[in-house]
Amino acid sequence: MFHEKPFPLQKFHYLNIVKKGSEPAKHPSYQECSGKKVIVSGLISKGEEFIVTLNSEDGSIYETATLNGSIDGLIPLKDIQMAEKYLLNTSLWYLKENILDYNNKKGEYSPVYAARYSTLKVIAVKPGWNTNSPVRLILETPYQEEGFVDINLSGTNVPETVRNKNRFSKFFSRGNPARWSVQIKELIANHMIKKDMTSEQVRMSWGSPAEILKEANAPTEKWMYPYGDILIFEKDILMEKIKQ
Repeated sequence: MFHEKPFPLQKFHYLNIVKKGSEPAKHPSYQECSGKKVIVSGLISKGEEFIVTLNSEDGSIYETATLNGSIDGLIPLKDIQMAEKYLLNTSLWYLKENILDYNNKKGEYSPVYAARYSTLKVIAVKPGWNTNSPVRLILETPYQEEGFVDINLSGTNVPETVRNKNRFSKFFSRGNPARWSVQIKELIANHMIKKDMTSEQVRMSWGSPAEILKEANAPTEKWMYPYGDILIFEKDILMEKIKQ
């Protein structure tokens, strides 16, 4: 779907997307297409990138091109659906400080107080405002104030250069991090790992692996990272690190 934009920006356009059949070629505005659902109906290879044809629900046809493995201006609807299914109405421990609010009339962001390691409740899920962080979680603080955090949930359609940024694990934990040892917190802060860390702690420190390998009925799984690092997990606990 086309990502949304705040009211002050809706007069601007999706500059890398062209509406077919319009003369002269027309870039659709945010006001026209914000939130509109499209499906990919055609792909033409162009080196490492693609020319992409998009069909919308109202019959409009658009054409665009990928850049760094991504179509700027679009976000995957499945990410929104997955966030609604697994995160809506859950409480999460927050790993940062403060969340954001946005005033449409003033066109300004402002911080909403949220202490590190406080619990925030996901009260709504909305599309984000950019391709890099396509999922917006609307959050309620312990003081009943509301704000949001934009996250990159799956990496789908996020440019390769920032695909591992703004991941869920960088902002939230399902376990209480206040109970972790000082050593674990320091390792995560310094992007280091050690045996017996949980998979969640490893994700926070190193980010998501490039690939996860698990054989049927096997008790272990392998996390494959760039530069030959392989991590062996058993029952969600890091058992071994192998360097190839």
